[in-house]
Amino acid sequence: MTRRRITRSLWEPPGARRTGGVPGPGRLHALIDGVFAIALTLLVLDLPRPAHSTPLMYDLQQHWPTYGAYLISFATLAIIGIKHHGMMGAATAIDRRFLELTLVFLLFVSIIPWPTALATDCVDARWHDARTPTASP
Repeated sequence: MTRRRITRSLWEPPGARRTGGVPGPGRLHALIDGVFAIALTLLVLDLPRPAHSTPLMYDLQQHWPTYGAYLISFATLAIIGIKHHGMMGAATAIDRRFLELTLVFLLFVSIIPWPTALATDCVDARWHDARTPTASP
């Protein structure tokens, strides 16, 4: 008696028919949702916490550029995610080319938190440098 070795891709659910190793739309949609969730989480992790040394509203006003950049980046990711969700809803099957293009798309989605942090660092530095001379005697 010979045993058949059954291998399947990590993308394929148990019992799925082999389609050349290309994931189905459901699995790809789950990957896309995961990348968006991580990108949104990274945006939140970059938000500064108040120092608790002064009234809360004063602390929040000191970091308004960071909160503004967060809102803009969140809205950007939300719009992109909604549009892509609608496009994926129409997909019944995918091929390798579609998978490759989607991964390139996710590359750009996953980088959005980095320029957001970079922009807020630059704006925060300029904001604090501009206010320093007026606050000193």
